[in-house]
Amino acid sequence: MVILLVLLAKGWTIVRRKISVGGRIKLAVFGTAYFMSSLTVVAWRFKKVRNDEILYFYQSAPGVMFIIVRFLAVGWFNFAANTTRKQFKSKRRFYKVSERSERAL
Repeated sequence: MVILLVLLAKGWTIVRRKISVGGRIKLAVFGTAYFMSSLTVVAWRFKKVRNDEILYFYQSAPGVMFIIVRFLAVGWFNFAANTTRKQFKSKRRFYKVSERSERAL
């Protein structure tokens, strides 16, 4: 799901048919790193963290690592969406929240 959101932020199938070779490589590296870090966090939690020592998962070291990886994903999503909005002015409305939906919130 994270990879799909980054692809949409990069404008794949919205403003361009293909992502650049460098972008595809970065996306593959990030997807692999995200997946491997998720597996590492889950394995680390079940092997090293005791349930009676920690009240919440996100208070442990694996939980903090998981939060950091997710913040990196959010940062890349925001960067990709802003870059696409600046480069493709014709599709700017797609990436912008309309006033009508803001009033509904």
